[in-house]
Amino acid sequence: MRLIPTIVVIDLLKAISEKKMSTDEINRKRDDNESEKLFQKLKLDHDPFILGYESTIKAICEYCINNPLSNLVSTKSQKLPKPFLLLAGISGTGKTRFVREQAAASCPASINNYALIPVRPDWHEPSDLLGYVSRIGGTHYVATPFLQFMAAAWRGAVQPNTGYVLKDTQEITPFWACLDEMNLAPVEQYFADYLSVLETRQWDEQGYTSEAIFAPSALLKSEAPQVISKLRTDLGFTDATWDGLWAHFLQNGMPLPPNLIVAGTVNMDETTHGFSRKVIDRAFTIDFGEFFPNEFDEYFKPKRQAVTLSFPLASRIADPAELATVLADPDGKKSIAFLKQINHTLANSPFALAFRALNELLLMLKCFSPQDEAALYAVWDDFLMAKLLPRLEGDEDKLSNENGNLLTQLNHLLSAQFKAFPTRPDLFNTENDVAPQIKFRSLIKLDWMSKRLERDRFTCFWP
Repeated sequence: MRLIPTIVVIDLLKAISEKKMSTDEINRKRDDNESEKLFQKLKLDHDPFILGYESTIKAICEYCINNPLSNLVSTKSQKLPKPFLLLAGISGTGKTRFVREQAAASCPASINNYALIPVRPDWHEPSDLLGYVSRIGGTHYVATPFLQFMAAAWRGAVQPNTGYVLKDTQEITPFWACLDEMNLAPVEQYFADYLSVLETRQWDEQGYTSEAIFAPSALLKSEAPQVISKLRTDLGFTDATWDGLWAHFLQNGMPLPPNLIVAGTVNMDETTHGFSRKVIDRAFTIDFGEFFPNEFDEYFKPKRQAVTLSFPLASRIADPAELATVLADPDGKKSIAFLKQINHTLANSPFALAFRALNELLLMLKCFSPQDEAALYAVWDDFLMAKLLPRLEGDEDKLSNENGNLLTQLNHLLSAQFKAFPTRPDLFNTENDVAPQIKFRSLIKLDWMSKRLERDRFTCFWP
């Protein structure tokens, strides 16, 4: 019996789906030196002799390709706690490429589940993102790429010919919209509608619901029927398969697609705008340099791979029973106590956290399901990096209360909390199918922010 690492089969299936090779190339014949170069051709770091003669791997790949349940060539994905990401980092670190690769990792080549949407500096209202009514050359609705992509995400989420009935969640493909250079324009202005509707998403026994982000009937109710008809064509709902879904949108408006993940790439320099706390509170912020560092020595052969991320299946933790499978904190009490400590430290400052932050910490527990104390601390650490530290900015006066410097106080609190573990598992990367051990990100970031405050008399989270 041959033991074949899963990653070998996965890499070969991806190469086949991307038409970089055929299944026949997997089957190595005796005295066939060409097939031994296969992994080198695909730039994969595997032993070529694992292919063997009359390869078992070929049979496995053929089965996966021909089996309808295996058409999606992907690894197990990690559900995100939020469908709105801010990817912050210096220019050129690979933020946009990261979004593109995430989309490709969870989707067959036949589906276009990625959209690159460059943000323009002159965007100042939601119509720049969601479209508008134009009467130039006859009345029509100008459908933007973002709106068209949302429509495509809905077609990927519902069962054809059923109206508004979702597929099984395991069959729904994540759709990734990359808002490139998101803060070239004021986010609070052009993104206001999305930020408001984002908080209305709800998963329950009846399925998924959210408030409408786009209401075609309300916008075009006084116009001729052909205007609605043209909009339907522009949004890709012409086929009779989507009659029921389009009728639902006309009657109720188009909600946010459950499978839409919006990732905004962010650079902080003299050409960009900052973020208000209301934007940060609604996003999951990733400091790209800390979560996915550029290791120059691994440029050609990276040792670590980013975990495949997928859309969330929860928006609120309403009952402790929802955390029953989280062995490290099965009722959320440890995490609640931890957040109370954080808020006590932040007392009498503008940076204290509210119910939304607690809900999102509990969502992270449900998503990552830590099974031991080290993994629980890793969830807390990434929560601080994603939800708390991006809020902290200002000079020495703003970052102080009656007990002194807030950064110093937080550093002492977290150092004491995490002292039992010099390292923690990385929840967002894998190395040989195992979570690598890393230092606590929040402690590194707090030290960096403190030194910046001492040097410049002002500090913030953003690099």
